[in-house]
Amino acid sequence: MCHGGYVYKGKKGPVWKITDDGRHIIFYGRYGVCETATSWCREHCYLKTKPTKVKIDPEYTFINFTAENISANEELSVDVGGAKYVTMFSSGTLGGIGNFYNCDLEEIIHKVCKIFYDKRVMFFVRQRLDFVKLRLKKPANAVIVLSLDTRSEMNLINWGIDSDLVNAISIVEHVDNARLLTMVKAVTTNTATCDQCDDYDCFNIGKGKGLIICGFQC
Repeated sequence: MCHGGYVYKGKKGPVWKITDDGRHIIFYGRYGVCETATSWCREHCYLKTKPTKVKIDPEYTFINFTAENISANEELSVDVGGAKYVTMFSSGTLGGIGNFYNCDLEEIIHKVCKIFYDKRVMFFVRQRLDFVKLRLKKPANAVIVLSLDTRSEMNLINWGIDSDLVNAISIVEHVDNARLLTMVKAVTTNTATCDQCDDYDCFNIGKGKGLIICGFQC
């Protein structure tokens, strides 16, 4: 995901990191907000184990995440303008046990993809999606990744494997997830690993269902 290295940016409001080649901008959510995190995830969370000079505590929400607000931040506007890929979020995931962003994820995805209409946008989610119920379609530039772990229910796992909405399944490679990884590997077409990322493999995982195997500190 961070091919070529990266630097953290942002002080008040959005916090993001940009790869050295400028092609990938990754936005961060607030540390500790993710209600769906397992105890293992909380212990090994990137934002806890790899603190930065930047305070990773964004003040924005999806309600005020707008093109106008991005344009008002000169540094962010430049980074967004030069990037080809966007990730929301690298820390934590969207949805899950109660939607702590207080709005439908389908609306979030539709809104953000409209803002970044000329980019590929990857969303990590932890719940089913249904665009039809809101009379929406999955945006063509959306890459939806279902994040699974030992806490995930079997019906969610099966939905992720079968759903055309899901581009890839993401699983952190640690001992607790060993059986889950084996099961999902057997039914996915392509595999990408963060430590061997050559050219944003998570976005270019190819046709068919993909599996992103995340390292401890990806």
